[in-house]
Amino acid sequence: TLTSSTLCDALGCVAKGKGVTVSVVRNPRAFAEDCHRADVIVTRLMAPQSCASPLVIDRKHLARYGATTIAVSRDGTGKPKLKIQTVHNGDAVFPWERLPPERHP
Repeated sequence: TLTSSTLCDALGCVAKGKGVTVSVVRNPRAFAEDCHRADVIVTRLMAPQSCASPLVIDRKHLARYGATTIAVSRDGTGKPKLKIQTVHNGDAVFPWERLPPERHP
């Protein structure tokens, strides 16, 4: 499990572990602080384009790539390395999406 410590408040949660800080943002007011301190932002909201986190999984990301998993490993220097895997690459269409007329088979 990633978390060695987790703190939550009304705006979201921050988990720290394996050298990575993950912020789960539930309220837009949390972006101002969390985008500068977290390695990963996870939210159902639309993150601001100014968010400085190295990895942002927000509404736009989820709409394009679907469900996403993150694995933490170490690189040759011992620094944390994130491996991201998504359901699709952004070109695929989910079965429940309406296709525009030109994309129907």
